[in-house]
Amino acid sequence: MIDQRKEYKFVLKNNELENFLFSIRKKINVLYPTRQIASLYYDTFDFLLYKKSRDIDTNKMKVRVRKYGNKNQYFKEIKLNDSEGKTKIIEELNISHFDEAKYISERNLNLLPAVFTSYTRDYYQYGDIRLTIDKSIFFSNHTSRSLHKTSYLFPDSVVEYKMASGLPNVEKSFLMNPVAFSKYQEAISKIYNV
Repeated sequence: MIDQRKEYKFVLKNNELENFLFSIRKKINVLYPTRQIASLYYDTFDFLLYKKSRDIDTNKMKVRVRKYGNKNQYFKEIKLNDSEGKTKIIEELNISHFDEAKYISERNLNLLPAVFTSYTRDYYQYGDIRLTIDKSIFFSNHTSRSLHKTSYLFPDSVVEYKMASGLPNVEKSFLMNPVAFSKYQEAISKIYNV
């Protein structure tokens, strides 16, 4: 499956999130039940994907294996950001645990497990926008990088507007300026100090 869309992110402290939700409470509807999302991100041995993600705006890629909620389903997801916009390619994997997700070869790169992320996600409909809120964001290393267990609890929440790329005047619904934020970048910088 290939998904093309526009995304805007906002990083909010707990009190800011409460104020934001209060301000839009009459305009949002719950889309799906809250669920836990866990991901295992991949990178080259020298963190090439992380460095490109951090240092350039386009022509970059993220590769992860992701599990949504309590279902025993795992998906390989490739997120591309190029001159055409943002694209996500999703493929269901025939595995039953992250331990079975070994190495991945993608676009002539040999990728190995890099870092785990997990968080709780709430889903809302806000007009023509799908709104997600990620809380309790947790990062930890993978044993392929270090046998020493390292973890980090991110103190803030991430609000994301997701919409079809042609939606006009979406900026009118912003209560603040969006930011460039990546859980993967944050995880690598906190866990490995790259």
